[in-house]
Amino acid sequence: IDFSEGALWVAPMAISPGDEFTLFHGRRRLWRTFDGGDFWIESSPFFVNTVSAIAISAADPAVIWAGSSSGELMVSEDDGFVWNTDLPRTELSNNFITDIHCSREDRATAWISYGTFGTVNLWKTTDMGQSWTPLWEQMPDVPVNAVETHPDDENIIFIATDIGVFASFNGGKDWMP
Repeated sequence: IDFSEGALWVAPMAISPGDEFTLFHGRRRLWRTFDGGDFWIESSPFFVNTVSAIAISAADPAVIWAGSSSGELMVSEDDGFVWNTDLPRTELSNNFITDIHCSREDRATAWISYGTFGTVNLWKTTDMGQSWTPLWEQMPDVPVNAVETHPDDENIIFIATDIGVFASFNGGKDWMP
């Protein structure tokens, strides 16, 4: 790893659900190891800012998402060798991506959260990021730090915010503390 390359104070890491020796580490680009951390190689193009979130799909471990502290978003469908850096982002924020959560059932579905004020802080895609649906109706104006779905029912969503945890039991239409 090139340690002169910028990184967050707590840089993100992700372990592949398909191979415990494959890890990804975020700096200004993603780095990957196949041997548990002894040897690292570059795995993504450079981001303008530092990588803030990494997610690997359990439905298809070849699908890898990465987001940055300035809202950039990339996805790879081939285990991190080729990256789609041209995702439509007109609806999305240009702010700090705090988390990306992949569906356990559908390789094309993911949730993304933002840690900012004055914007929608939770989105969902079902088509590999080609379109996004906001899941923020009736929510307070607070940053979201993490998103997780129930392991048996992805319509049950939990989000950790700056003021507490919220849950939705209908796919993000309604929320309760």
